Amino acid sequence: LSFDPRPGVLRFDEISVRSAIGTLLADGTALIGAGAGGIKDVMTGQFRIRRLEADPGGMFDGPLSLDGAEIDWRLALDPFRFELGRLRSSDPDLPLRLSGEVTAAEDGWRLALDGTIERLSLDALLNLWPEAALDKPRAWVAGNIHEGRLEHGVVAVRVAPGTQPHVYVDARVEDVSLTYSRTLPMLTGAAGQLTIDGTRLAVTLERGQVVPPQGGALDGAGSRYVIPDTRAKPATGVLDLQARGPLTAALSYLDSPGMEFLAKAGKPVDLGKGTAEVAGTITFPLMPKPPRERITVDVEGIVTGFSGDQVVPGHLLESDRLAIDVTDERLVISGPATFDGMGFDGSWTQPLAPGSASRVEGTVTLSDASARALGLTLAPGTITGAGPAALTIDLERGAAPRYALRSSLSGIGLSVPQIGWRLGTGQTGQLEVAGTLGKPVTVDRLALSGAGLDAQGSVTLDGAGRFDRLSLPRLNVGGWLRSSAVISARGQGLAPAVTLSGGTLDMRSAPFGEGGASGGGSSGGAPVTLALDRLQISDQIFLSDFDGGFRTETGGLAGTFKARVGGSAPITGALEPRNGGNAIRLQSRDAGDVLAGAGIFQNVQDGTFDLTLLPVGGRPGEYDGALEIGGARLKNAPAIAGLLDAVSVVGLIDEMNGAGLYFSEVEARFRLTPRQVILQRSSAVGPSMGISMDGYYDLARRRMDMQGVLSPIYILNGIGRLFARKGEGLIGFTFNLGGGVDDPDVSVNPLSAFTPGMFRDIFRRPPPSIRQ
Repeated sequence: LSFDPRPGVLRFDEISVRSAIGTLLADGTALIGAGAGGIKDVMTGQFRIRRLEADPGGMFDGPLSLDGAEIDWRLALDPFRFELGRLRSSDPDLPLRLSGEVTAAEDGWRLALDGTIERLSLDALLNLWPEAALDKPRAWVAGNIHEGRLEHGVVAVRVAPGTQPHVYVDARVEDVSLTYSRTLPMLTGAAGQLTIDGTRLAVTLERGQVVPPQGGALDGAGSRYVIPDTRAKPATGVLDLQARGPLTAALSYLDSPGMEFLAKAGKPVDLGKGTAEVAGTITFPLMPKPPRERITVDVEGIVTGFSGDQVVPGHLLESDRLAIDVTDERLVISGPATFDGMGFDGSWTQPLAPGSASRVEGTVTLSDASARALGLTLAPGTITGAGPAALTIDLERGAAPRYALRSSLSGIGLSVPQIGWRLGTGQTGQLEVAGTLGKPVTVDRLALSGAGLDAQGSVTLDGAGRFDRLSLPRLNVGGWLRSSAVISARGQGLAPAVTLSGGTLDMRSAPFGEGGASGGGSSGGAPVTLALDRLQISDQIFLSDFDGGFRTETGGLAGTFKARVGGSAPITGALEPRNGGNAIRLQSRDAGDVLAGAGIFQNVQDGTFDLTLLPVGGRPGEYDGALEIGGARLKNAPAIAGLLDAVSVVGLIDEMNGAGLYFSEVEARFRLTPRQVILQRSSAVGPSMGISMDGYYDLARRRMDMQGVLSPIYILNGIGRLFARKGEGLIGFTFNLGGGVDDPDVSVNPLSAFTPGMFRDIFRRPPPSIRQ
C-alpha cells in the first residue's frame, strides 16, 4: 500500500483478506482521484468499494461490502491509522463480529482487534488461524484437538512494538476429543471452556471422560488442564484432575505409560471392586516418553464399596469407604475395613520406587475368630474375649506376605491348660506373633508375657492351617517353671501333648491339671513328658536329671519317672492327682543316699526307701508324708550318740561308731512344709534298740526340737510293744533333742525307765498337731 499526496493517488498493489470463505486476492491497480467527490463504484477482484471519500481532514471512510460481510471503517493517512468500527459477517458458517484499529507509530506498528464468534468448527478455526500467528498454541490445537467446535467465543489480538503479539481467546467447546498428554488416555465427549491468554492455554471441563486400558470409563467433569507457557521447551502440562468411576479404571489411569505406579511395584490394577472419586494434580512435560522423575502426582480421593483379595493375595479385604492418597513417592489406601472378616482399621502403602515392597498396617480386633481368619486354628478355648492388636503385613514381590501382630491383650483372655496357665480378659500382657501368610500360614515367632508367663517360640500349622505344634525354647511360668516346651497336636478332639525339656519345675506351686482334665475320649488325658534338670519338691529337697512320662487327669498328673535325689541318689517315682495337686511316691534301693541327697540325714547307710507325699489341699508346697525304710544302718549320729551316752549304753555307742546300728524297720508320719518338717510320729526298730520320736525340724536353719523314747536291747525289751508305741519297749528312757543337728542338746529322764510304756506319756508333751 502506497500513497502519494501530491497527485492524491492511493495505490493497492495487492490486498489480502483472510476470512472463513478463504483468502481473497484482488490483483491490479486502482487509481483513486483526489478531491472530496472521490470515485464511485470501483470494482477490483471481489472487493466492492461503494464509496471512498476523503473528508477535509484527509480521513477516508465509507461502507464496504465483502462477500456477505458488512464493514464500517475509517482510514487516516497522516499518520496512518485504520479503524475498524464494525465487521459483521452474515455467513451462517462464520457468525463473526470484529472491531479494532491499526496504527503506524514512530516505533512500529500497533494493532488492537476484538471480536466475537457464535460458532466455529475445528477446521474453520484452523483455516482462520494464520500459521505464523502464535504458532505454538496453534500447533498444539492442531495436534491435540481431534474434533469439536467452538461456541460463544471471544477473541482479542494485541500487537505493540518490541513485544510478542498477544492473543486472547475464550470460548465454549463442545464434543471435543482431546489428547492432553502423549502418555495419558484421550479425553472424549468433552464440553467446557477453552481459554488462550497469550502463551497460556487452559481447558476446563463440564463433562468428558477418559477410558484407561482396564476398568472402564472415568468421568472427568470438573477437571482443568493448563499449559502455563506454550513457548517453553518442553512445555509443561498441568492436569487438575477430578475423576469418578470404577477403582480399577482409576488405578489403570495412574498406571499409564510414564507413571506405571503399580506395574513397577509388581501390583495389578485390579486390586478389587469399588467406585473411586479422586481429585488432585498431575504435572508432566509435553514430550515423547517423559522420564518418570519429571512427572509429579498429588491425588487424593475416596473408594466406596471396596472388595478385593489382591491387596494381600488370597485374603479378602472389604470396606464401605476407603481413602486414596497418591504422591510421587507412594500410593496409600486407608480406612476402616474387614480383613477376612476380622475388624481392621489401617492402611495399605505402596512405595512407587521400582521393586519396592508394600505394607498393610493398622489395628485389628484380636479374637478366636480373627485368629482363624489369619489362618491360626488354635485349640478351642485358647483365646477368649476380644481386644485391639497392631497388625503389619509386608508384601514383597515374589514372596509370601510376612505379618507381625502385637497386642497388650487388653480385653483378651488366653489359656494354656497343659501348663496350668491362664490370663483373664481383665488382665494385660504382651503378645507378639510374626510369620508368613502363605499356604499354610506360618508362625515363625511367638512371644507372650503376662500373668506370670514369659514365653518365646514358634507355631507350626499343618497343610490345612490347623494347629500342629507350639515350640517354646524359652518358657517361664509363674516362678514355678523355667524350661523349654513343645505342645503337639494329637488329632481331632484330642488334647495336645506337652514335652518339657531342661530347666526347673517347682512342685511347691505347680498348678498342673487345675480346672479339670484337658483330655477326653478313650485316649484319657493329654500326655506330658518331662525331662528336667531339676524338680524342686521343698525348700531343701529336689530331684535332678528328672525323666518321666505322664498324662493329665482331673486334678493333676499321673505317671512314673526316674531321677536323682539331691543330684546323686538314683530314685524312681510316680505322680498321681490328689487333693487338687500331685501326690508323689519316691522309691530307692539306698535309703542312706536318698536321705543324704535330700539333706535330711547324713548318717544312714543302705536300706530300702519308700516315701509318699500327699499334697495338702489349698496349701501350696505342703505335703503329708509317709516314710518307710527297711534294713538300714545308723552310723556316727551325734544326736543318737548323745542319747546313748546319757543312758550309759556303752556297747551301743561302740556299735554305732563301728559298723553302725542296724534297724530292720523305720517308719514316720510327718507334715512337710516349705520351711519345716513336723514329725507327728516315727519309729525305728532293730536288734540293738528301738526308738520313737516326734517333734519339729527347721529345714532352713537345720535345727530341731524332738522328743521320744529310747529302748535298748529292743529284741528282748520289745515285749513292751503291747503296751507302748511302736519303737518303744517295756523299758525305755524318754528324751529331748534340741538345737543344731550337728551338735544337739540332749536330755534324758532316767526315772522314765521305771515307768511302764502305757504310762510313759506323763514324762513328755503331746505329739505335735499338724495345725501348729
